[in-house]
Amino acid sequence: MRKAFLVMVLGLFTMAINAQNRVHFTLDKSCTYVKPNSETNYYVFNYEGESQASLYKKALIGVTKTFVSAKDVVSKVENSMISINSTQLLSYTIGGLISTKDYVNYVVEIEFKEGRIKVNAPTIVGIRDANGELAPSTSYYLLTPSGELGLGWERYLFINDVINSILASLDKKPSEDW
Repeated sequence: MRKAFLVMVLGLFTMAINAQNRVHFTLDKSCTYVKPNSETNYYVFNYEGESQASLYKKALIGVTKTFVSAKDVVSKVENSMISINSTQLLSYTIGGLISTKDYVNYVVEIEFKEGRIKVNAPTIVGIRDANGELAPSTSYYLLTPSGELGLGWERYLFINDVINSILASLDKKPSEDW
């Protein structure tokens, strides 16, 4: 019994440590990314002892590792902010029969201060269908006629994986052995 309890405590401790410095934005009924159960629309992560320039550099490395051509998606203010404007391809089937694609254009902003990073809620700029046609509004793809989030809205939460991939590079210790 003690061993099982110890394993459970260690498991929870490991999950808590790995859950640090991760975002989990969701969508609300206005098709806007929000931070759940919060009055703020951003996450702030503390990195004690890290300079603003160091955090900026590590995040830029994370962006470069996350995107095939980072220079094409990044706008930056040296050591202060990184803005990512990219497009994500979402492929899925409707009713298990019809394959389709959406191209989601989004923006993510990451700001830097001494020992801190702020990740603002992403913004969906536009959604195009497989033919390249721009949807009249984001709600066209995400909401039911009654104004509720429709089936498949969770696929638009890919943005959390993108941001968390970038943030993971900030936690890695540099290795001199390569």
